[in-house]
Amino acid sequence: MEPNIINRIKAEKKEFVYNNKQSPTKLYLTIVKFSFHNF
Repeated sequence: MEPNIINRIKAEKKEFVYNNKQSPTKLYLTIVKFSFHNF
């Protein structure tokens, strides 16, 4: 994998954790967004 892809995944994991602390709605939206990136 290219380094920029790895960095983006790391950033999304941080965002995922942050949103998980914020609210269930944001968590759900992050999961949806994360899923679109993976497929």
